[in-house]
Amino acid sequence: MHPFDTIARQLNDEADKPTTQRVSLLRRSCPQIVRQIESDVGRSGPLIFWGECRNVDEFAGKVIVEPPILESIFRIARQPLHLEHPHAGLQHTYGYLFSVIETPFGKKRDRWVSDQLEQSLDLPTDVLGPTPKFGTLLANATWLAGSIAFRGHSRRNWLKRCLGKRVAPSLRDLAIDRLSRVRSIETIKLQPVRGRQLRVSLITDLVRLPLADHDSDGWLLVYSIEDDRNRNPELVTLFTVSDAFAESVRQRSSLRKLSDIRLRYNAWVPGFPQTPQSGTVKIISK
Repeated sequence: MHPFDTIARQLNDEADKPTTQRVSLLRRSCPQIVRQIESDVGRSGPLIFWGECRNVDEFAGKVIVEPPILESIFRIARQPLHLEHPHAGLQHTYGYLFSVIETPFGKKRDRWVSDQLEQSLDLPTDVLGPTPKFGTLLANATWLAGSIAFRGHSRRNWLKRCLGKRVAPSLRDLAIDRLSRVRSIETIKLQPVRGRQLRVSLITDLVRLPLADHDSDGWLLVYSIEDDRNRNPELVTLFTVSDAFAESVRQRSSLRKLSDIRLRYNAWVPGFPQTPQSGTVKIISK
């Protein structure tokens, strides 16, 4: 396993050096990670299926991934970087590997360096790890999250066309639609633009993990955004949660209307109000 904390400190120590120098350091220290990021580049790669996020943890109140690290990753990925709202896919996969902050739930990279999620879905233990044998961390995570979040939308067909040959075969064979699922959809109306009423929906999908241990998280949460200003839904993040957390989502979504709808899990949507909003909520169970 890569010494991610050590490499993160080295990158931060060179914050005043050119980004190209930090990229070279990353190539020497983590050549497999760099090759994955380079493989993800392209119009039909996994980058196109994600939205944006904030780089401040809502619970710890700290910067999640230091700017010198993000700058290096985004340079390799050939993506423009907005430090306040970076690309969610790059941030939540490769960026999280090099995050050094402690949160109430542990370190951000824990979701990728642990093999609990793979075991809970009966997948090979490296599929959603830092150095998968097949595919890349971002491509594999995108396939899993997108297969859940884009269900019932044409975006899922495009996901399969684009990533079908880029991801681990075990993920392609995963019968994700057979798993128990709960979907919560929170919708608000934005201020009208040129007389047009616009809506934003915050979608929380919870999928039951069939082989989860009794002492581990039993659900996979996938968070995505549907915005009338965009043609397609966009992924924000994915991580495992406990039975109690899943039940809290269900209880919250049992009402038809809410007065405290807000962005969660460090999501960022342009123009979304910073204060809690009133809107509707519905729940779909399978």
